[in-house]
Amino acid sequence: MTNRYFQDFYASFPARKHAIFYLLFGGISICLLVFLTPPFEVPDEPQHFYRSYQLSHFDEVDRVKSKRIDLDLPASIPGLVMHFMGTTEFHAPRKPPQRSLTEIFKKLGDPVDEDLRVNIDFSGIQANSPLPYLPQAMAIAAVRSVGWGPLEMLYAGRLVNALSAIIITTVAIALLPVGRTFALIVALLPMTQFQTASVSPDALTISGALLFTALMARFLAKLNWTWKQQLATILAGLLMCSVKPVLAPLLFAGLWLGSHTRNSVFVSAKRVFATQFILAAITVSLIAIWFLLVPKPHTTTLGTPVGVDSSGQVAYLMEHPLTAARIPLRSLYLYAGSRWQSTIGKLGWLNVHLNSWVYILSGIAMLLGLYAERAKARVNVSSSFWIAFLSITAIFMVEWALYIIWTPVGAYAAEGVQGRYFLPILPMAGVAGVTLIQRCSLRKFRQHATYCVVAILIATTLSMHRTIIGVYGLF
Repeated sequence: MTNRYFQDFYASFPARKHAIFYLLFGGISICLLVFLTPPFEVPDEPQHFYRSYQLSHFDEVDRVKSKRIDLDLPASIPGLVMHFMGTTEFHAPRKPPQRSLTEIFKKLGDPVDEDLRVNIDFSGIQANSPLPYLPQAMAIAAVRSVGWGPLEMLYAGRLVNALSAIIITTVAIALLPVGRTFALIVALLPMTQFQTASVSPDALTISGALLFTALMARFLAKLNWTWKQQLATILAGLLMCSVKPVLAPLLFAGLWLGSHTRNSVFVSAKRVFATQFILAAITVSLIAIWFLLVPKPHTTTLGTPVGVDSSGQVAYLMEHPLTAARIPLRSLYLYAGSRWQSTIGKLGWLNVHLNSWVYILSGIAMLLGLYAERAKARVNVSSSFWIAFLSITAIFMVEWALYIIWTPVGAYAAEGVQGRYFLPILPMAGVAGVTLIQRCSLRKFRQHATYCVVAILIATTLSMHRTIIGVYGLF
């Protein structure tokens, strides 16, 4: 019976070639980035390292109960940040450091002095859910238990976080009934790989979004909704939204069943519709409960721009509803180039640019990815339009959120938006795009498109590694 289960399980993997390519090629590339990327050269990695270290003591319940918003750390932890960055200030202007791997690795073996401690402002990350930090926290706890130092903790956290994301992403690509090639492109974008090879929760946010998309696409294509799939969908939804709740619209992708409700499975469709709504509501409720329980600071000193007043911005938007509707469109139009580059890959602290052809070829790969496969199961057209609508809504939510929390009151457009915030939205948008476009694609063209996509992914990945090695002077 067990053998039959595994045979059925593997038989359900129509995209095993995509998954294997990602596991082998992407896995090697990302694991190399874990060590090639200089310490704390990923956006906000110092804060995420602090959060991971704090969670490695598994005292989060006590922290929430005591409503602590500061963080007491061994001085050697922020000391490591100071050594490599020259500052512990957040969002301070900086240039890519020139430091060889030999010089970096000299810090290996430095001990953690638990007796000498400092207090760290925790107000910018204290509300982040522990869930997407668990791999990093467990790795740091294991390393600390054997007496290794801060740099070893950073690399261990990066590696385990990356491996966790790689496994989830591989499973997601394998499970996708439609949009596999597009998902592979998203998973191997330079920005995705760069974030995955860090202690950032973005690694599990993006891989969780891929897994959620795969489960939802299978549901919409087959209307098969077992209790195991339901539990997996809740977990994937939590990974996707627990740190970025603006992605919550994607949780309701299964609410529009389209033509399924007009055939002989109408009663079943109503039941699975209700189930999907309940699952989405459970996921949203769990996220809301966390944000209600977590202690909140009165102020934050983490580099908020001058003129930012969230409550004042909300009042401004309520007084000008038409302006509120225009803000996302204005922002996307005005900063289209910057948004695109930081989606594909503006590495480091957005100060490391890839070769210009990488941004062009990545766009071509995405277009080809919409044509490069023939799905073995289809999502109906009306569901695809619903998914596209939710994807656009999630993009607008990102723009509105940054307009409220990071933009001076009454500003013309949202500031502080980085393209990497859109990465978890792309797989769901890809399912909609592939479903709508593949109806007019040609079989011969699909095959050639797939080969072109693979060639582009290999070329852009190798170029990314070369850029990182050159910019940071690693060798």
